[in-house]
Amino acid sequence: RRPLPPRLRSLAGSLPEAPSAVEVQARKADEKLRQAEDIFFGRESSKLMAKVAAVMSKASLEEAKERERRLKEQALLDEQARLEELRLELERDLGLAQEEEAAGPLAPLSPEQLQLYRDAMGGGPGGEVLCSHEESSLELTRQDLQCLAPRTWLNDECVNLYMALLNDRDREEEGRGGGRRYPRSHFFNTFFYNKLFQDQGVYNYKGVARWTRPVRCRGKDIHEHCDRIVFPIHQPSHWTCCVVDVKNQAIEYYDSMGGRDHTLVEAFQRWYADDVKNKKKREVDMSSWEVRFPPCPQQANGYDCGVFAVKFADYLGRGAELEFGQKHMDYFRQRLCAELIQLEAL
Repeated sequence: RRPLPPRLRSLAGSLPEAPSAVEVQARKADEKLRQAEDIFFGRESSKLMAKVAAVMSKASLEEAKERERRLKEQALLDEQARLEELRLELERDLGLAQEEEAAGPLAPLSPEQLQLYRDAMGGGPGGEVLCSHEESSLELTRQDLQCLAPRTWLNDECVNLYMALLNDRDREEEGRGGGRRYPRSHFFNTFFYNKLFQDQGVYNYKGVARWTRPVRCRGKDIHEHCDRIVFPIHQPSHWTCCVVDVKNQAIEYYDSMGGRDHTLVEAFQRWYADDVKNKKKREVDMSSWEVRFPPCPQQANGYDCGVFAVKFADYLGRGAELEFGQKHMDYFRQRLCAELIQLEAL
């Protein structure tokens, strides 16, 4: 082997030495190791990311479940509150219904009321005053009230005081909390029709022209503040009831023996038109008003007509259906007596 020339030797000395086979193998091993590490750590990273995603997904799911649980819980609380409000409302309605039933037209009489009736019908001075209504200047003695005994005709005194009590009830309705329960009504006494027509047998508006002044009607303007104007009618041998239904523009006549008194109805038609013209200075065309003889409870004897007439007035003043009959007459007599003595139409 020939030696290199000096110049070539100097150039060869400046060149990097070629890697040995061992170094090449070592480098390849390092490269494979790095690739393996990249693969390993890449897979682990993916796994880690998957785990993190799973944890986050689980947390989101738990959060969603918790949110749903809270919503359901709130909905349940809201429903419980609604049901409790409904329960209280039903209790209030039931209480009002029971209260109205207890004060209704067929409410059972208390032991005290029954005792008042027994005392009035029992022994004692006939001239003893058992009740006195100061505003209407009416009073009733034991003898007056004994017309409420069974099978007895009612007298004007009891009927007129009861009409005064119905007017008291109507006035109390005006100031009742929660609003009125009954139609706005006014009740005249039995002498109104006598003055208007019956005593003379001819129509006589002047006989009652002053009766409808507010000062005579307890401050009430019957042509502005009445839905119904009620008149008990005492004919020579019979009691009936007439109503001027202002709200519905009708004249109604109620007779427990099925009668139809057209003369009486015509008198009240004329009266209403004349009174509005006199008090309000306006004309009323009564030809457009209806005349009605509504079906009503009928008596089965010859002495209960007064009780029927009074209860027609009572029920019509309540705006109630006439759901009573002959079987209630003894009860109504007892109730009327107690109400008169207590000076309160229940």
